[in-house]
Amino acid sequence: MKYELYGDQQSNITILAIPALGERTEFYRPLAKQMFKSFVMVITIYL
Repeated sequence: MKYELYGDQQSNITILAIPALGERTEFYRPLAKQMFKSFVMVITIYL
C-alpha cells in the first residue's frame, strides 16, 4: 500500500495521491483509518 499525503499546515487543502486501484476496499480501509486519526489529532490541537 503506497500513498502520500501532501498539504500546508496553514491551508485547508490536502492533496492525497494514490494509485488508481478501482474499488479495492482492502486498500482504502487502512487509508481511511489513518486519515481519521490525523483529523482527530488536528481537531484536538485546535480545541
